[in-house]
Amino acid sequence: MAKKQANICVIPGGSGSDWLQLLADVFARLKRLLGWEVNLFLAPGEFARVFKIGFAEENFAGPEPVVEHLIMRLQQAGAVYKRSGQFAVCETCGLPDAGSQQCSNCGGNIILAEREGYYFRVGRYDKKILELAAEESLVLPPYQQGYVLNSISNMPAEDVLIALKVSRAKQRILPANWFGTLAATLSGCGYP
Repeated sequence: MAKKQANICVIPGGSGSDWLQLLADVFARLKRLLGWEVNLFLAPGEFARVFKIGFAEENFAGPEPVVEHLIMRLQQAGAVYKRSGQFAVCETCGLPDAGSQQCSNCGGNIILAEREGYYFRVGRYDKKILELAAEESLVLPPYQQGYVLNSISNMPAEDVLIALKVSRAKQRILPANWFGTLAATLSGCGYP
């Protein structure tokens, strides 16, 4: 007989999300004791803060190699493509900063510059993502499940920027916040 499966995911955000992660961990342990196959998904930075665990800098390579690897694999699968466009970036350090006239990183001036961006083809996967989010095996607090379903249902039809090259000369790729969190989570799990 096949094992029952539970996918438990806690999306960081809000003042109570730290304790939700603790409860999700307890729930995952209970399900495992009952013989279920459990996949527990937590953002590692949030999880570490709750349990006061410090990641040692020398043992944590960071998400940068994972970001590059994910983009390469997603491009090979046809899920991501590269496109040039105009972005608000710092004239000095090259980092994107669309909210002000001065860079929040180094204080340099913000200019519009052409950069290469990596875009995720949302339309190709929106129905599958909705099906996954509605599955009973995906364990989310009810308010988060509604939030996820609503966010995906109201997602714009255009493709989503997942990463941006910092400059033409430097090959450094800066991920969007959500993609960086995904890469950090996968990196913490030993991917690739």
